[in-house]
Amino acid sequence: MNNVNDTFFYSYVFIGAQGGAVVRALNDMKDQGFEVRAITRDPSSSKAKAIEPLVKEVVKANGDDEESMIEAFKGCYGVFVLSNFWEDCDAIHEMTLLRTVKSAIKKCPELKHVVLSSLEHTTPSIDAADNKDSWVVLRDEPKMYVPHFDSKGIVEKEYVAEDIPVTLFRTSFYYQNFIYFGMQVSSSSI
Repeated sequence: MNNVNDTFFYSYVFIGAQGGAVVRALNDMKDQGFEVRAITRDPSSSKAKAIEPLVKEVVKANGDDEESMIEAFKGCYGVFVLSNFWEDCDAIHEMTLLRTVKSAIKKCPELKHVVLSSLEHTTPSIDAADNKDSWVVLRDEPKMYVPHFDSKGIVEKEYVAEDIPVTLFRTSFYYQNFIYFGMQVSSSSI
């Protein structure tokens, strides 16, 4: 390996649609001098164990615990930040977690790049739409129409405003959702 700091990958679910793909892609690029440090709340989990062959190390940290994140970020060149709204379906908790991770990032000057997996803040677009009255506000404070989008979209603006060297990574619908969320196509639906 070159004298390059570790690349850091942060995720609650390593083998999910996004997290697993990032680990595999970074593993495929290891000849460029980067290594992957996977961070999880439970390094003994089956998903953490499954990812071990693809990473330099799996370490324990929690996005709700800033000090553990600072410790996990030590020596890292970059970080891929991924949060999981669906874990507890709590937009405020997700926002708090992303802010805790942001605070830890700001205390690690060796971090040169952050990739933040995010989704758009839908409220401004919906509020500007002609049919805005047909939308249901699912959360009043802060106002959210699509909480699993809006929680990420609100906090991503803070990462940008606070001059964190961030790339926003916005995904779309995963085909795996047909499997994971019970949207399977059956012969009777074709």
